[in-house]
Amino acid sequence: MMNFGKDIYLPDQTIDRKKLAGMIFNSPSLLQKVNFIIHPEVRNYFFEWSNRQNSPYVVHEAAILFESGFYEMMDYTILITAPEQLRIDRVMERDGNSAEEIKDRMSKQWTDDEKMKLADITIRNDNRELVLPRLIELDKKFRNHG
Repeated sequence: MMNFGKDIYLPDQTIDRKKLAGMIFNSPSLLQKVNFIIHPEVRNYFFEWSNRQNSPYVVHEAAILFESGFYEMMDYTILITAPEQLRIDRVMERDGNSAEEIKDRMSKQWTDDEKMKLADITIRNDNRELVLPRLIELDKKFRNHG
C-alpha cells in the first residue's frame, strides 16, 4: 500500500490493519489520504451490492457514516450509541487496544451529540434498554413503508 512500506503486510499478504490504524490515527495527513482512497471504493461497492439485492431494504453499517458524508445517500440513518466508558471497555475487550489508543481514535470522530443532530433514529446500546424490540419495530416500519 502506497506510503506505508512493505512491512504493512502480514505474511499472507493482507494488510496488517492494527499497524495501519496505528499509523493513520497518528497522522492527520495519512488519515486523509486513506479516507480519500477508501470512501469512494466503499460507496461504489455498497451501491453495486445493494442494487443486486432482492429484499425490502438493505442496511449499511459504518463507523464514520456521518463524518464521511455517506449518510446523505441513505433513506434513514440509525445511530447506535453507548456511554463512552462502555464503548472503550468493549473495544478494549474486542481488539486489545489500550484505553488511551481508543480515546485518541474517538477524539478524531464526531461526538454523539453531533451525530444525533443528523440521525433519524437513535438507539442506546447500554445494557439498560432492550435493543432487539427496537430493531423489530424498525424492521416492520421499513418493510411497510419502503
